[in-house]
Amino acid sequence: MHRGNQRRTRAETALATARRHHATASADLARIVAHRDATQVELTERTTERDDFAAAFAATNTDLRTTAGGLFDTRIRTAAGDRHAASLSACLGGVATAIHDLDAGAAIAALRAAQPACTDALTAGSAAAFPFDFPDPFLVRVGPLWLAYSTNAAAGNVQVLASADRRQWQIVGDALPALAAWANRGSTWAPAVVARPGGFALFYTARESSTGLQCISVATAAAPQGPFVDQSTGPLICQHDLGGSIDASPFVDADGQAWLTWKSEAPPTIWSRPIDLTQLRLTGAATEILHATRSWEGGNVEAPSLARAGSRLVLAYSANSWESSRYAVGLATCTTPAGPCEKSGTGPALATSPGTVGPGGAEFFATDQGPAVAYAAYLGPDVGYPASRLLHLASFDPVAQTFGPG
Repeated sequence: MHRGNQRRTRAETALATARRHHATASADLARIVAHRDATQVELTERTTERDDFAAAFAATNTDLRTTAGGLFDTRIRTAAGDRHAASLSACLGGVATAIHDLDAGAAIAALRAAQPACTDALTAGSAAAFPFDFPDPFLVRVGPLWLAYSTNAAAGNVQVLASADRRQWQIVGDALPALAAWANRGSTWAPAVVARPGGFALFYTARESSTGLQCISVATAAAPQGPFVDQSTGPLICQHDLGGSIDASPFVDADGQAWLTWKSEAPPTIWSRPIDLTQLRLTGAATEILHATRSWEGGNVEAPSLARAGSRLVLAYSANSWESSRYAVGLATCTTPAGPCEKSGTGPALATSPGTVGPGGAEFFATDQGPAVAYAAYLGPDVGYPASRLLHLASFDPVAQTFGPG
């Protein structure tokens, strides 16, 4: 009996102990589970924070790269702007010096010094071949060199450039330092040079002092760059009853006969007449070969230039107002230098396009690659005096009658 009680007491004690252990283990397990759950929640939160931080870091890194790139681009643009501003400042300074002293030597020296800066500041990215005002251009090739002539500007009465490749041009000077006694200084337009026995002839437009009308004269020189001398006592051509005469352009045909084309002012008409280059006298009769008949011409035709294209002749002419973006170049096909001439198409062949505004004064010249033209155009947005008309060159397809890159 006693032993049985002892076994029961030990069993009860062991059961109580086991219960306590179980309760303790349960409590420990509950704490572990609670800690696990808390840890899991914290881990989830930390993972979210980590992901958010990673995303924020990536975004910040992207922003920093973008900002750095922007700063770099800004620095480049600023540096380019600084260089452009420096070039423009140097260009304007040189031009101002040339304008201040239009004595040929001083003006030309100033323009030569400023030309690199002006090329960088004014013509970079454009089709212009020269950075200064160069209206009514005319090109001739003499030996290995190309010479370009233009209307009066800072370099003189007839500006002259020289180039070996038609890309890099150097200022030579003034081809006509002195005008004829009958002409006013400061109004010398549209020069054109042609070889003749013993040298060269320069046809140009000047204003007649006695009438105020524009008239055509001719000067001679032994060398193509001049100096040309005009000892005439009166104009070679001046149609007083037609408002004067301008824009003379010589053309020597395949048979050796020389012709002169020009414009009378009122009404605007293009004329042609044979000329003896040896004696520098007009021969035969003058013929009207073109009038303003198309709406795009604005009632005006001028600046004629002839070129041979196989059995036919092509006539380039300018029309509309030279001080507007409507100024453009048209084409006509002529049977002979004296006509008849038939206009090509219904509109201009060379007109305003981005960066080339109001093209005109086109003159044909021959290259080893085929015919080409020199013309002047504004770069825009400024158009009309005193904005500059810059020298442009273009190839010409006489069959398609289209212009291409120079």
